[in-house]
Parts: sequence; structure tokens; C-alpha cells
Amino acid sequence: MKKILTLLFVSLLALCMPATVFAEEDMTEVSGDEASVELYATVASQYTVKLPARVDVSPENKTFNVYAKGSIAADKKLDVTCGNGEHALHDQTPGSLRQIALDITVNGGTFAADTLPLNYNEEIKSVFTVTHAALPAGNFVYQLPVTISLNSAS
Repeated sequence: MKKILTLLFVSLLALCMPATVFAEEDMTEVSGDEASVELYATVASQYTVKLPARVDVSPENKTFNVYAKGSIAADKKLDVTCGNGEHALHDQTPGSLRQIALDITVNGGTFAADTLPLNYNEEIKSVFTVTHAALPAGNFVYQLPVTISLNSAS
């Protein structure tokens, strides 16, 4: 009980003691009647990209949409691209080594600062197109790597 009372007393003293105020290091000395203070703000870029979790590419040509929204700096752009390397659907049938080559094109994929809406009910769409040879019977799967990066606009 004694320890609790001591702790409460020390806490109360800490609250009642005057705080030390440190002056700003970057001060301007004024000797006239007017002065100005520069106000500035730095806000980090924020964005959201929505990708489909699963796309049925059973037809030979299939498109899917990628959406973006948010706020990025005026000198930046948001790029959504497919990962490097060969892309192929892999047959998941036990013992099968069949693969079907994929050709993936992006119509857009770059979102500029002045085109990204802040309103979360609106989004900008970019279309990805997947093309492949005719598929034989089987269960084909592939995890398409997508890279999302904030880059310099120039």
C-alpha cells in the first residue's frame, strides 16, 4: 500500500511541475514592423491498387481489370506491371508436365498523380490481356506476379 501511495504522489508531482519549453533552433530575428513565417507540409503518397484474386483464362483471350485510387506526389507515377520472366499455365494433373505459354499485355498500367481520384467510390481502371495457345483438357494454374511501384514521373 505504501508503494502505491508513493507512486501516486510522484505521478501527481510530475503533473504539477512546470515543463521546460525549448525555443525553436531555426528562428528569424525581426527588427521591423512586419514579418512572415513560412508554413510547409510534407504528406507521403498514399494509394490503393485492387487486383482480381482469380481470373478464369479458359478462353484463348481474357482481360481483367486493375484499379487504382489515392494521392501521389505530382512528380510521381504509379506503375502496375507483370513480373519479369516467362509466364506459363501449368497443368495440375498428377504426373503431367504440360505447360502453356502466356502472352500478357497491359493497356495502361501507369497511373499519374493528376489522374488518381481521392474519392474511394471512384477508381481508375487499367486492362490486362492474357493470350495463350488453345488449351488441352486439364487443370491449369499459374500465379501471375504483379509489381506495384511508385516511380519518378520523368
